[in-house]
Amino acid sequence: MSGSPTTSPRGRATATRSSPPSSPGLAYSSERIRGARGTLVDQRHLDRRRLAPLPEGLDPDAARSWTAEQTAALREEWGEDWSAEAEVVIPALLRGGLERRREEDALAFQLWLGRRPLCLFVHVAIGARDPQQRLPGPGDGVLFDSPSLGPGVLVPRYDDVGDSTAVGFDVVFACEDDALVLVSVEPTLADLLGLASPSIQSFIGSLELTGPDGRVRRALPPALLEAQPENTWIDSLSRP
Repeated sequence: MSGSPTTSPRGRATATRSSPPSSPGLAYSSERIRGARGTLVDQRHLDRRRLAPLPEGLDPDAARSWTAEQTAALREEWGEDWSAEAEVVIPALLRGGLERRREEDALAFQLWLGRRPLCLFVHVAIGARDPQQRLPGPGDGVLFDSPSLGPGVLVPRYDDVGDSTAVGFDVVFACEDDALVLVSVEPTLADLLGLASPSIQSFIGSLELTGPDGRVRRALPPALLEAQPENTWIDSLSRP
């Protein structure tokens, strides 16, 4: 299915432990992915009430104004579902969202899960690949097909949080001219990730990479020969 990852016949992929928010968490470093090779364009209209862009470079006054504006917008959107808890928690989550935007992010979003004080964070970085770097291949991840970016590799990430395991993933698109696109979803509770997955897939499917010459770049097919389209991507996030 277009825009959906597929798993290997084993139904799962090798996990990587989550890295700090400042790092993409794969074999290449954030320093190597900062050298932008193009511009990411949001192709389709996205529901900004659910997938809210996180601005960069705000000074303290601008950050306070932005937080107040976003809180007011969510309060109006939620209507009767707004609560005393939300009045306290939402501004804190918004301030935390600004702090989670990474230096290497071309785009960063806070994805709200319905009319509840629950969200997760999505990052997009673009850059140039070092030819000596190893990209994910068979056994590292599963196939993810984006209508605009082309085929990529999804690598699950896990974090231990108390007695629970938080689940997230990185999707790597290796394009011609050694250009890379990395979409990272920070680890969260598996149930929350399941609720968010349709919005995340729609978001990734809406992106395209346009090079400095104005030509749209597409990802090259990864070496994932064992991937089978009849398998479902959510199975691939099962912990080994």
